[in-house]
Amino acid sequence: MSLSTVLKWYNKIPPAERDMPLIPYGGKLYSPNEVLREVRANTPVGKALQAVIEAGHLTSYQTLKEIAKARLI
Repeated sequence: MSLSTVLKWYNKIPPAERDMPLIPYGGKLYSPNEVLREVRANTPVGKALQAVIEAGHLTSYQTLKEIAKARLI
């Protein structure tokens, strides 16, 4: 696992969407900026989020509905 993989993912996200909820983990939705901060800090949450991104298993249909609702709020 590497920071470079997360940076490649992060750089594909439009700047206007980097503070919006996107990645679910542990009952919370993390924005791309939060994900990058956690990964750079090498926290346990950052390691888990990095693994999710690298595996490509970001969201399910149910989670997409939760993300849409959170973005509307």
